[in-house]
Amino acid sequence: MKVTRDVVSDLWPVYESGEASADTKALVEEFVAGDPAFAATLRGALELPKAAARMSSGAEVQALRRTRDLIYGRGWLRGVRLVALVLTVFAVSRGLVDTTWTVSPRVFVGDTIGAIVAWTIYAVALSWQRRKTLRPGNR
Repeated sequence: MKVTRDVVSDLWPVYESGEASADTKALVEEFVAGDPAFAATLRGALELPKAAARMSSGAEVQALRRTRDLIYGRGWLRGVRLVALVLTVFAVSRGLVDTTWTVSPRVFVGDTIGAIVAWTIYAVALSWQRRKTLRPGNR
């Protein structure tokens, strides 16, 4: 296969960044040595500015924690979700099993109200936590 200018142009960013393999480096250097005009064009091409991101020592850990909290929620929030799920299962099972004229619906109503309260607490807390976490300039 013949190496063309297009191939070298495609490989040039990888070569310039220093991430190219030894074979790619050798290929680019060999081609550039044989075509000095093209080499000058490549070296004089528009360079992208280097992005210098300054992060504090624990910034990566803090970013990871914020992401984890956004995805999973904090431990107490997971507990509220679990309680809401359990109460929902109780309410549905009591609604299916105890739906007769002889059994009082007090337990079903109690489980249903408990589930509604737990889901409301969960939704409000989750919304508050996400707004707090996504607020610009947060810690």
